[in-house]
Amino acid sequence: MCYIVLPKPPVQRLVIAALHVQNLLDNGTLTNAWGEGKPDDINTAVAAFDRLNEAAVALSGEEKAVTPFLRYRQEIMGNYETAFRLRAMVLNLWGGRPVNLGLLFMNADERHTRIALECIVSYTTYGENDSHFMGLAAEIIDNEPVEVAA
Repeated sequence: MCYIVLPKPPVQRLVIAALHVQNLLDNGTLTNAWGEGKPDDINTAVAAFDRLNEAAVALSGEEKAVTPFLRYRQEIMGNYETAFRLRAMVLNLWGGRPVNLGLLFMNADERHTRIALECIVSYTTYGENDSHFMGLAAEIIDNEPVEVAA
C-alpha cells in the first residue's frame, strides 16, 4: 500500500468544485445549458467546469513523495531487534540521542538498510519540517518504558 500526502486546501477546492457541478446538475442548470442553450446557463456551466478543472490541475501538482517515516512506520514500530535499532536512529535524528549505526547496518537485511538510508536522506532534506517524522519521534518517545527512580 502506498500513501500520498496532499495538503488540505487543494483537496477542499476540488470537493467544493465537484459539489458545485453536482448542484448545477440537480437544479437543472446543466440540463438547460445543453438542452435549450440559454446563455446564462451555458456561462454558469462552463464556469463550473472550469473551476473543477482548475482545482484538479492544482491538486495534481501538489502530489508529494511519501515520507519514509510514514511509508515504513510499521517496520520502524515493529517488535524485533532491527526495528528497535531503527527507532533509536529516528530518535538520534530527532534529538541527538546516541545511536550505534554500526550495529544497525551490520545486522540489518537489505530492506531494513534501505529503510534506514531513506530515513536519513529524508531527514537531511526536510529535517523537522516533516510532520510524519516529528509525529513518529513523538510516538516512539510516548511508547518508551518509563524509568522509576527507587
